[in-house]
Amino acid sequence: GPSKRSSRTTSTGRPLTASCGRDLPRSAAWTWEYEPPVLRHFLARLRWIKTTTATGILDRRRQFALLRSAGMPVSRLRALVLLQAGAPLVAVAFFSAGLGIGVAQVILRLVTTATVPLPDASLVIIPGVSLLGALGVVALMLPPLERLTRPDSVRME
Repeated sequence: GPSKRSSRTTSTGRPLTASCGRDLPRSAAWTWEYEPPVLRHFLARLRWIKTTTATGILDRRRQFALLRSAGMPVSRLRALVLLQAGAPLVAVAFFSAGLGIGVAQVILRLVTTATVPLPDASLVIIPGVSLLGALGVVALMLPPLERLTRPDSVRME
């Protein structure tokens, strides 16, 4: 029989329906109620990045102090830590975005007979902001590096 129309509507008052004419299930309809969990997940990932960066600095504290006592300036040490934390983030972000676009293109081409356009440049905004946030968290961990790696903290047992 014919399906009942949904009472759920978008912010403009239009009913939530799929492109094939069936009503969307509640779990598939994107509403603003799904934003807080996404933001919580994003903030949890930023805390994880902060923790792993701080742990990495503390684990290599002695090696960094030895580099400083050998004459390496703090600015180069900060660049090293930023590179060691940032390079994997950037590489994974680009690989994931490319893989996601590729898989979406394959799935869309299997489902529809029309030509599937590539995504527009606005797709870069959310991953770009996420990547900048992650690199910002790493950069926030750099100021204590000078205090943690003072050459006078190196002890030879």
